[in-house]
Amino acid sequence: MLIYKKMISAKYKFTFIHKPKTGGNSIHVFFEKCSNARLIKGTSNANKGSVQYVNYNKHHTCKMRIDYMKKHKINPDDYIFLITIRNPFDLVLSWYYYKHHNKWNSNNFTKYLKTIDKAWVDYNYEDQVYNKEGVEMRIIRFENIQKDSRKFAEEIGFKNPGVFPKWNVSKQKEVNGHYKKHYNDEQRKIVENLFSDVLEKFNYSF
Repeated sequence: MLIYKKMISAKYKFTFIHKPKTGGNSIHVFFEKCSNARLIKGTSNANKGSVQYVNYNKHHTCKMRIDYMKKHKINPDDYIFLITIRNPFDLVLSWYYYKHHNKWNSNNFTKYLKTIDKAWVDYNYEDQVYNKEGVEMRIIRFENIQKDSRKFAEEIGFKNPGVFPKWNVSKQKEVNGHYKKHYNDEQRKIVENLFSDVLEKFNYSF
């Protein structure tokens, strides 16, 4: 297990906002040398997966991170906010598998989609779509995670970050195939309605 206090880099002036199910664990490891926090790598984690903070929630919104930074006398205006995003069709499927222990059932997937409300959508996408806090933002797309991460490393002057790691990788696609294979027309329409702003702004599609 990796244990972080926070991912705020005073040297490179960025903070990482890790949205769930978007490859954030790998990004934490990739940029670990940028952080001032003490990092502990355990050897007993069989799935080589979880990244955790010490007494701290790693899945922040921009507002939560800004409040944290101000509390610790860090000026958020001096920092770039690095944020992840993932195609909603792929993201909700990943969440479904996580909640259902990697077992697939189309009817249960429909039921799960119908539990997603505005608060769920906002928590996962409001920062990237609307940036209500007005932060200086960079986006890492899950679909281009290695390329986008290396591009940002180059931008901030983080040299020789090494091989991009793979942490907490789901076996979902290997076992059950691409997300498109899972959806019927009703399920697709639900996602299109729920995430219309995300799909339009980031040019995501089914």
